[in-house]
Amino acid sequence: MTILSYLSLDEARQQLVRDLRAAIGRDPAASICRAEVEIEPVDCLPWLTAQGADHSMYWSDRINTFEVAATGECDRLWYPDRVTVEEVFAAVHERLDGSDPEARYYGGIAFVSDACEKPREEKWKPFGAARFSLPRLELIRREKRTFLACNMRASAAGGWEEEIAASEAALASMVATTASVPILPPLHLVRRHHQPEMEGWNALFERVVDALRSGSLEKVVLARCSTCELDRLVTPAALLSRLAAITPNCFHFAFQYNRETAFIGATPELLCSRRGRHVCTEAIAGTRRRGVCAADDDRLGHELLTSDKDRREHGFVVDSVEAALAPLCHAVERDAVGLLKLANVQHLCQHMSAELNQGASDADLVAALHPTPAVGGWPTDAARDLIGVLEPFDRGWYAGPVGWIGAGGLQLGVGIRSGLLSGRSLSLYSGAGLVRDSVAEQEWQEIEDKLSSFIKGLLHYQGGDGDGDGGA
Repeated sequence: MTILSYLSLDEARQQLVRDLRAAIGRDPAASICRAEVEIEPVDCLPWLTAQGADHSMYWSDRINTFEVAATGECDRLWYPDRVTVEEVFAAVHERLDGSDPEARYYGGIAFVSDACEKPREEKWKPFGAARFSLPRLELIRREKRTFLACNMRASAAGGWEEEIAASEAALASMVATTASVPILPPLHLVRRHHQPEMEGWNALFERVVDALRSGSLEKVVLARCSTCELDRLVTPAALLSRLAAITPNCFHFAFQYNRETAFIGATPELLCSRRGRHVCTEAIAGTRRRGVCAADDDRLGHELLTSDKDRREHGFVVDSVEAALAPLCHAVERDAVGLLKLANVQHLCQHMSAELNQGASDADLVAALHPTPAVGGWPTDAARDLIGVLEPFDRGWYAGPVGWIGAGGLQLGVGIRSGLLSGRSLSLYSGAGLVRDSVAEQEWQEIEDKLSSFIKGLLHYQGGDGDGDGGA
């Protein structure tokens, strides 16, 4: 029997510095230097909470096989105003060229990154049109194994001494903890308001339905922002730990770029993933709440599967994804339409896989798939233009691609079921797909059902919330 011996976090600090210096010696011309050691099991979110870092990132996949918590930025690609998907990927892959296959840049791209219809709201400015970072430290869980990694990127002058010093400082200041995330006491809601409120929603709904009935538009996803004012400050990692506990079968993420502001979420939707030339994506649309018992849940699921309105809405997404993949991939396969069951809602879902053609790139794939009709509409460009004109707020990264880009692949989710934490303010974003026979009140309630994963799980109500709609 083999007895495995893992490094403690304290031992890992010293080993990583030795390994980084050895890596530089082997390839002094490299632009990115990375060292990684296997360590004793450490939970990612408690570790991230203990660090108290101003710059941090978190990502976990939907099937709980890969999880990473990261701090610091040894390289940053930040585009404050506008950028194309092609420019983002070109810059990331230029840096990753020839680097360790486990090197990854984490971040996201705004829903509208290249021609925003409205000025960037102040709370979204740290995120910009896109931002991807190579973190200084990463705590990684792959299946049941845990690793600590340190990244460095050579300075413009090509030297490594400053980076070695910065890495040694980061490792020295790292809090070596195996403690659990502190239990988050109930958060009290001081007030809640929407953009738009119900009256404004009804007015926007009528304008969208008029456009659907009078033109070539088939579907428009109209969103709203529900802002909760909390009674106290809460750390992003602590908030995310509670969110993760109540939102199974989701990709969980947090991107924090200053002390008080973070974009967090639990998205059920994969935009795309790639490993080698193998690509995975999916089509998700249509929503019903979960039932109060198994029989009720089955009834609602059957209702969703047989709903003409929801199957048509889902069909737009399927057609869009297949059209996006057709010129870029071969050997496209798709599963039968099924149900993706989440904590509070269930969706129509169809998984797809394909092989990326030679000459096709990650940028081609993401530019073709984003935004899907599930978050924008159909036809895509016309729906996105109407959203830019009508919605009274800046979506920022909501419904944009979020995740990681690596030398050996990528994994990007769609940034839905998400919120922007800024001080004591938590702005929650969600949308509903409108078609010609949609009903305003039903679509408003669909958004409430989606937001309930956040509101009911994260916040503690004492009486009404004061927003006039009876709470969530």
